[in-house]
Amino acid sequence: MRIIAGRFRGHRLEVPETTRVRPTKDRVREAIFNMLARTVIDVDVLDLFAGSGALGLEAISRGAAGCTFVERSPKVMRVIQNNARTLDVVDQCQFVLDDVVTFLRKPVPASAKGRYSLVFLDPPYDDGFPQDVLGQLARWEGLAHPALLVVESAKRFSPRLQESECIEAKLRVMRRRTYGSAVATILKHEGEGDVCFGETGDVPR
Repeated sequence: MRIIAGRFRGHRLEVPETTRVRPTKDRVREAIFNMLARTVIDVDVLDLFAGSGALGLEAISRGAAGCTFVERSPKVMRVIQNNARTLDVVDQCQFVLDDVVTFLRKPVPASAKGRYSLVFLDPPYDDGFPQDVLGQLARWEGLAHPALLVVESAKRFSPRLQESECIEAKLRVMRRRTYGSAVATILKHEGEGDVCFGETGDVPR
């Protein structure tokens, strides 16, 4: 697996030796970042279910200010740290060893409130999609207003974001694309309010 574009283009990344981690394929990662375009530049990124850290490190390569990686496995976290050291970007990274649900339930430090403008969620496919995580994240005080949420899921587990489904935050589907068995969904979080999911145009440039 390699970094696709930016200042570390072509650099290879270590992949954890476990069946629990399914790194995002290069072509899917490239498609996701093509959709995001310049919205990645100078933003703080949160990589949940981080795995190899490929999404967050790709964001740094393309100009993100930094990334916080949340991963529950110590073994997998060591791989993320190794990849960050290989690229010499440890000073742009924070490493949080925690379960995502637990992490989102903890108080947000004052320094992190309203900080993250771009969030990646790529949970293990075999577990289905943890629907409650989107609701937790949408209410989480660490998100900037606005923020973009990039969700990758298996086609059979794709989160159903319909207008009839409301949560206590404003999340709007900006784009959804299918790549083989994978589905990438980009949502825009625009702040609090009891607003339904809805389909709209493209990610803002």
